[in-house]
Amino acid sequence: MSVTAAVFKRLEDVVLPAGVDMDHLLIDESTGQVYLDDASQVRLPLSDALEVDKPLGNIARIRCLRDEISQALGQNAGRSLLLNAILYDGTHCGDLIQIEDRDRLKEEVEWLRNISSTGPEVAIFLSDLEELILASQRCGNPIVFL
Repeated sequence: MSVTAAVFKRLEDVVLPAGVDMDHLLIDESTGQVYLDDASQVRLPLSDALEVDKPLGNIARIRCLRDEISQALGQNAGRSLLLNAILYDGTHCGDLIQIEDRDRLKEEVEWLRNISSTGPEVAIFLSDLEELILASQRCGNPIVFL
């Protein structure tokens, strides 16, 4: 069990398989995921619809990241989007970081990036989040947990 975060491509950027009947093309309004309905004779692999996906860690890594980031945030930990929306559980999926929360997440990541007390695992985690944030900005889709 682990946590993976992703951003779906914009429709214009998805390379559709040959023979796709456009009548079967759907877009999930909440995630931006482009997919084909069950009646389609052709399948669109999930990986072809993803702009970026990042495995953030298994249960143990998520717990360690949560502990270290919680300590770094101190009294601000209770209001942390990182802790409350990403690192709250080591197995969650189906959650979103909405577009309207993206700037808040970016600010938190930047603030943590400037703290020298965090270790190399947090640095890797923050780099992954920065890549997800940039993809979300580029594609106009939320960050999704798979």
